[in-house]
Amino acid sequence: MKKPLLYIYFPCILSSCIIGTNTDNNVSHISLYNKINITEENSGSDLVSEYRFIIPHTSDTILFNNPRICDINDSVMWIYSNRSLFGMNINDGKVIYHINRHGRSDDRYCSVGEVFHSSENNNVYLFDYVRSNLHIYTPEGNQINRIKMDDVHSVNMCVNGNLAVSYDVAKKPAHLIGVYNGDFTLNNEMKENKLCETDIPGIKKSRVMKFNNQNYIYLSDTLFRFSGDTIRPAIILDKGKYKMPFSFEGLADKKDERSKYIINESGLLCGDYYFLSFNYNREIYYDLWDIEKGKLLQRRTIGDYREPEGIAFTINDTKVYLWPKYVNDGKIYSVLNRVNQESLFPEKPLESNPVIVEIELK
Repeated sequence: MKKPLLYIYFPCILSSCIIGTNTDNNVSHISLYNKINITEENSGSDLVSEYRFIIPHTSDTILFNNPRICDINDSVMWIYSNRSLFGMNINDGKVIYHINRHGRSDDRYCSVGEVFHSSENNNVYLFDYVRSNLHIYTPEGNQINRIKMDDVHSVNMCVNGNLAVSYDVAKKPAHLIGVYNGDFTLNNEMKENKLCETDIPGIKKSRVMKFNNQNYIYLSDTLFRFSGDTIRPAIILDKGKYKMPFSFEGLADKKDERSKYIINESGLLCGDYYFLSFNYNREIYYDLWDIEKGKLLQRRTIGDYREPEGIAFTINDTKVYLWPKYVNDGKIYSVLNRVNQESLFPEKPLESNPVIVEIELK
């Protein structure tokens, strides 16, 4: 792999020390262990400022199956489905771009990780995490470039147009984050951090994310915000005695013991709201937290994967269960499940594209 313009290194084994000495007043603490026995359901209707439905057009060649919302840029929503990437106008639901480059040749992808569109150069970036390739396409699907990025786990775009990547910290040297300039004009500047070269069970890979026009990475119960050459804690999840010991990580014969701890947490930050899901006691928890106040606003638990995910919202006087698939500029985007869609759009044929709901939070 080419050497990056700038590396940001964060020693995993020192994360607790850095957190303890951090003086940034913007750090939010979420006390999960204090609220773990709260399982009541609350309505999300009081958090809805405005909402609207985005109804994708359906055709014989465009029928989304479990669509994944990858990026929203200007008026275009990028959706991955059926091994293809679609650019859809969010105002009228019409698909204006269709990239189908799945395959084995060098100009094609075999897996799809992050996808994002640059408003500066109008290019589409698609990271193939199996082959460690970053493909750069025109919106019409013509390949502009292919960058080989060995040992990279995820890629995302910074606000300034640079590209941030995360690595597998179990590999040597154990770098966590690298930052490239947008045109990949790189120099040989590199810094080593030997303190990070330690095998720590349970800390392997973390994804680079973008919330509120800033970049984040989740590691060891903490969501870190980074920019330039700094990385600071933004949200700390305090699991207390429910934090799983490293010795249980990945052990199939510890299934019963693992259920006693908080595991598999995943979060999306939208404004001051943090949508957090995790597993505990063989149930899936869906939480909504006010990170400014450190307050649990809503929670729903389910014990069956066949139940609809998410928390309750009231839309058109109908209670629906929603969980954000994408967040952007104070808005969450979710795909209506079949039950919700039948309730809100009883006239819509089942064999058509699912409806996407955009909710602006108060």
